[in-house]
Amino acid sequence: MLTDCLIDGNLRDGVSIGNTRGPYTVRGNRITGNGRFGYHHQDLGEGNRAVAEEIVIESNDIWGNSLDGIRSDRPVRDTVIINNRLRNNGRQCAPAVEGGGESVRYTENTLVDQHAGWPEDGHRGKVLRVDGRFAVVASNDETTLVLAPNRPGIDSVWSADIPTPGTPYELPAAPDDRAGLTLNASCDSVTIRGNLIRDSGSGTQTAGIWITERGSCLNCRVVENDLDGNRVAIRADTSAVGGHWANNHGDQ
Repeated sequence: MLTDCLIDGNLRDGVSIGNTRGPYTVRGNRITGNGRFGYHHQDLGEGNRAVAEEIVIESNDIWGNSLDGIRSDRPVRDTVIINNRLRNNGRQCAPAVEGGGESVRYTENTLVDQHAGWPEDGHRGKVLRVDGRFAVVASNDETTLVLAPNRPGIDSVWSADIPTPGTPYELPAAPDDRAGLTLNASCDSVTIRGNLIRDSGSGTQTAGIWITERGSCLNCRVVENDLDGNRVAIRADTSAVGGHWANNHGDQ
């Protein structure tokens, strides 16, 4: 059981569980500002390939994470996702960038490009490439990338000398799709009830609930969720089979 914790500002996922039968309960946590997903039920490759059962994700405050608020990449059954608040996730929304020249300078832990106009934290979690060097973006404002240390216990983020002013850099594109709740694997008899899955102005959550082409939803109960403000309330690239879908505000 993971309860009543503050899980904030990690470079990767906030909570990550994978390749396990369960059961696990994640309840009453604040999971915010992480560099990838808020909660990630991930696929760890070979090993225990069992379907996870009786996972409970309840009453968590999940907002401002770089990618999806909650994402399932492994099959689940009899899982409950209830009364969570998933708001303004998908902050890693900035397009690919290449820069360099007189507007660019570097310090031990930053890159500054005075000609940039980046969205706040739009590059957070991305890998920056500079002349054979690599660094992970911990946060950013319009002109400055704050970079994570290359390993614990040191101040510099660089594996070699600090790059000279003007050295070219590049950042990859953000994923096109960043939902509040993403089902990217088979989901059997899952209950999704009473969640606030909202974009309240950031414009970064591309969908409230997304069933991907790889995902499926069999006999699921998806009811009474508030999906207001997302670009799409419910996006189903694979049609749900059976179950009960009703009273989801924002999906009229």
